[in-house]
Amino acid sequence: MLSIISTRDHEPRERLDFWNELIGSTYDGMSIDGVDGPFNASLGVWQSDAFRIVRPRSRPAMIVRHECGRTSSTKRTFLMHMTTQGQIEMEQRGRKSMLGPGDLVICAAEEYYRFNAATNHEMMVVEFDGATALDRLPTFEDHVARPIRAGLPGTRIIRRYMDSLWQEGREDLPPGQSTVHANILLDMTIACLSEPAGTLRPAADRTLAQLEDAIGARLDDYTLRPSSLAADLGIPLRTLQDVAARAGTTLNTMILRQRLQRGTQLLRKHSGASIADVADACGFSDPSYFARRFAQHFGISPSEYRSCN
Repeated sequence: MLSIISTRDHEPRERLDFWNELIGSTYDGMSIDGVDGPFNASLGVWQSDAFRIVRPRSRPAMIVRHECGRTSSTKRTFLMHMTTQGQIEMEQRGRKSMLGPGDLVICAAEEYYRFNAATNHEMMVVEFDGATALDRLPTFEDHVARPIRAGLPGTRIIRRYMDSLWQEGREDLPPGQSTVHANILLDMTIACLSEPAGTLRPAADRTLAQLEDAIGARLDDYTLRPSSLAADLGIPLRTLQDVAARAGTTLNTMILRQRLQRGTQLLRKHSGASIADVADACGFSDPSYFARRFAQHFGISPSEYRSCN
């Protein structure tokens, strides 16, 4: 099930200490240093029988996992980090790289590594058993600390898959499905590691894919605006507007289209949910406005759409 923990309910002077205690209990040997200003963060955890997805979000910070945190000299664990917002410098085994939205990187959990986030940022983190990963891909170890870029088809697919899983996190998975999804996550990650860099999209197409993914990750956020997308991606607003224009649309239209499309999915899946609940889950604070835009876009009201599906 999905749980969300935040620093919001703690006094500002206590937040960093609280966060270090929380993160240290989640990942042994990890510590956080705030950069500038009051520290704020949240941590989403989706724990199932066979895997766990952790989704930390915070203000600028230095995240370090110390080698002394290893629990067993023989255990091997890999962590797949996918950046969903912000810009983060990553270092492990003497390798440094800058990660942007949609980029992923593999870390060796029992070794020292560091993330230096100079901006507000968010990541999705999945843990893989080392023996299983190496059995599936004997060269898995070679990919540690080598970033896999967002422009590759494999990284785009795994980002969307993880976002979809996250949307289901408020409900328990049916028996047996947890293991299936854990295996799929590992196989998709291996596919990303094995993908040739020559399949990268042109720069404009990569930015469009990043933009669509960033919108999809925040559809339930009432405050989502073109300016906040630019801040999340670390890309100038004018650049994003130009990318949308070349695709024959606008940023506001992209946001609206994805919200309405999410609405159709929720109307089909959750027959007992009210229209107001569906509107809220899609980022509409006013159910009447949601219903009006839905009818304009699909030519049918949300209630009528549900009855036909």
